[in-house]
Amino acid sequence: MKTLIVYYSKTGNTQIIAKELAQNLNADLEELIETNPKDGVVWMVMASKDAILRNGVAINDLKHQVADYDLVIVGTPVWAWSMASPVRGFIEKYKQNLKKVAFFATMGNTGDKQAFTHMEKLSGLAPVATVSFTDGKIKNGEFKEVLKVFVENINT
Repeated sequence: MKTLIVYYSKTGNTQIIAKELAQNLNADLEELIETNPKDGVVWMVMASKDAILRNGVAINDLKHQVADYDLVIVGTPVWAWSMASPVRGFIEKYKQNLKKVAFFATMGNTGDKQAFTHMEKLSGLAPVATVSFTDGKIKNGEFKEVLKVFVENINT
């Protein structure tokens, strides 16, 4: 099965999971990049506002053709109990090209279930698998066994 992993990562946690996942699945990897990125306090305020209001933001064109993949795994940090705005922008832009999806989330503590619900509704596709990781478990490396189960769920 040809697999693409797309992800957005501001702090690096989602990127850690995405890279490990790509290696485990021998999948292609695509980082989502905002066309007008912000930093600092401005970014924090705008990101929270966009997540709460469920606004997507524009992302750069992808290097990979989404329609060429049997499965697209979408990774997002949880912002205000929802997906990150660049991930929303990706799903809005490419949902017609998605065949099958799986989702993963990184978070401080909670919000993954709501984020996955929003992602499913927006994409119009039920995920074949979902998984979430807290920042603490990523930092101390405790995510690998959970990731292994996620990979097994995708492959069944």
